[in-house]
Amino acid sequence: ANSNWETNIMSPTRMTGTYLGALAMLAALAGGAYYLPQAALNAQQSSAAVLNLIDRQHTLLERTALLAENLVTETARSQRASFRDELRREAQRMEETESLLQRGDRRVELPTELDRQIRDYAARARALAELPELQFAAADPLSAQALGGLAKDLEAVAHQYQQRDEAGVRQLRRLQFGALAATLTALVLMGLFVFRPMVRRVRREHEERVRSERLAAIGTMSAKFAHEIRNPLGSIRLNLDSVRDELAGNDGALEPGLLHSIDSEVRRIHRISDGYLQFALLPK
Repeated sequence: ANSNWETNIMSPTRMTGTYLGALAMLAALAGGAYYLPQAALNAQQSSAAVLNLIDRQHTLLERTALLAENLVTETARSQRASFRDELRREAQRMEETESLLQRGDRRVELPTELDRQIRDYAARARALAELPELQFAAADPLSAQALGGLAKDLEAVAHQYQQRDEAGVRQLRRLQFGALAATLTALVLMGLFVFRPMVRRVRREHEERVRSERLAAIGTMSAKFAHEIRNPLGSIRLNLDSVRDELAGNDGALEPGLLHSIDSEVRRIHRISDGYLQFALLPK
């Protein structure tokens, strides 16, 4: 059964198909080995970007609260105008950062309530910056309790995101290990069932070619050998006929059996040389 299987798989057409299939499998494994790290790299870049945005939003919350307190407690009108402008810019940055967070990574969605609270907080900061001068005495800065709640919620989202990202890294490691095991297994199987039969076929064809070349050399040598023998044999037979004719009338001078024996041996050598010539002229 093993011999029949090797004979089937080592036919030129099937061997070519098997070889192309092996190359396709290696190409697929190579593509997977390239795609998995690329996907992990993209995920890590997205994770880093989202975590940076969360940290930035946390910083903007603290800075907005500090500016609101300075704006309410400041008595100098010129300084208060500077605080107004900075508070407007920080509130706008909060809203822009929140928009970036919402579309930063499709794998994680921020809670709707947290998004609403951050936008309300930015709106309150902008409204505080637009208060008339006469109303600052009765205005309250942004609530420290609200700031603390928002900061805590942002930290919870960041922690949840990190946990999910770590789970993705562990999954990627398992996939990489599986891809490595599959690659090694495929290489071993290809070596056993594809390349080893190919090597055997090449070796067998080489041996057959060497044998054919040796037979061709033997045939050429046989033809030359037979040719060199046939010419003297022809001459011997002609001379033997002349001797037989000369001694035909001289009874008892030479036994007829001796001439017949010589002629028989010459004919036998002639037949052998004819056999070598026929061997040399055989088709491939």
